Amino acid sequence: MTEQRNAPKDLPADAYREAYSEAYPGVYEEKRENTRLALPQLLAAHRRKRIATLLADLYAEDQAELLSELAPEQRRTALRALGDGLLPDTLTHFEPSLLSDVVALLPKVRLASMLSALQTDDLVELFETLPSETSHRLLDLLLPRTRLLIRQGLRYAEDSAGRLMRREIATVPEHWSVGQIIDYFRSAKARGTQMRESFYAVILVSPELRPVGTVPVSRLLASKRTVLAMDIAEHEMHLIEVGMHTDKVAHLFHKYGLVELPVIDERGRLCGSVTVDDVVEVIEERNEEDILNLAGVSAHDFYADLLQILRARLPWLALNLLTAFLASRVVAGFAQAIEQLVALAVLMPIVASMGGNAGTQTLAVTVRSLALQRISGRNVRRLVGKECLLNLINGMLFAVLTSLVAWWWFDDVVLSVVILVAMGANILLAGIVGVCTPLLLQRLEQDPAVGSSIILTTCTDIFGFFSFLGLAAWILL
Repeated sequence: MTEQRNAPKDLPADAYREAYSEAYPGVYEEKRENTRLALPQLLAAHRRKRIATLLADLYAEDQAELLSELAPEQRRTALRALGDGLLPDTLTHFEPSLLSDVVALLPKVRLASMLSALQTDDLVELFETLPSETSHRLLDLLLPRTRLLIRQGLRYAEDSAGRLMRREIATVPEHWSVGQIIDYFRSAKARGTQMRESFYAVILVSPELRPVGTVPVSRLLASKRTVLAMDIAEHEMHLIEVGMHTDKVAHLFHKYGLVELPVIDERGRLCGSVTVDDVVEVIEERNEEDILNLAGVSAHDFYADLLQILRARLPWLALNLLTAFLASRVVAGFAQAIEQLVALAVLMPIVASMGGNAGTQTLAVTVRSLALQRISGRNVRRLVGKECLLNLINGMLFAVLTSLVAWWWFDDVVLSVVILVAMGANILLAGIVGVCTPLLLQRLEQDPAVGSSIILTTCTDIFGFFSFLGLAAWILL
């Protein structure tokens, strides 16, 4: 670690971390892992200065990650040792279940300083995850203008662009020249408001505060000072309405490869902007939610209280138990047939299992297509037809293979024909249910990922058992 002596130590802490990681790639990652391994021993030895030194040199994301991994008492000790070394952005990276505990441990003065350093979009996201009592207490620590912006942001719908946008935007009058814009952003006024965080384009506004064009920073720096901003601006803009759903915002960024977009209110006036880093978080959260919802669990289960996890999971497990009883009731109706022919008990799980697996594949494709907004009224029939055809082909292939194995295993041609028909029909049904269930849930304005797997499993189990045992009882017995 001798290279650290040559790093530009006169830089601010965050700029130093950035310069150091770029100058010595891989060294920062090694340092972070060494800190992770050393923390438990340092906490046990009460070496608070060493703890503060190691944690203070990490990025906010890594500070939050390492503190989250500690036990509550260890986390309390580490926070007290870190003191002012705790970066403001670290608050935005804690899980909601841990954020309240961390906030309660910080002194009011330090907390007020950290909150005032955050962007409004981060503050809105932070306040929406906190309990109401904690939120009211923290709001009193902020300046009146910041409190007003946070309350305005919280009035927007939870999954709207209004919650996602930042208010600190780079805006200038439409008639300014390149030189005027550069001089303005070099001024103390701009550094105190609009330049608290990096931006990618300057938004030109009319006297009515309506966006009329954007000038990328790269184009601004490459132009002469006397050039008018309107002459080099991009006038064909994608504008986001403040009430637009965040999924549509993410789709817009993904489709057109955008970096930053203006947000307008109901009157068409500029009220903020959405940047690609916030959209990436939305996409990651949606993907994570869809995967976890298919299993009926939450992203916050790792840090949540035991009773909270139980309350969240019990309803889904109870529903799953109910559907299992329904499938068992179907099997019980053919008890006599199973007693007379043991082969039925051996083969019937295969029929249900293959249907469930085939349906899960279709379900995953459909939910992902809905999340990426690839399904519309024009192609929904093609999607349904394609998935049904795929499952029909797969069903016949594996049904033939299974029937041959059953024929060789039990030396019964009729039994092999029964399982061929039942498995082929069940896999075809699985494809229909797997594609139609998410579409129906979305039409009912429900989350397509929630409950789809339970509906699919219930349908394939009941139909698979009924078709196989029913045909067997009718033909063989």
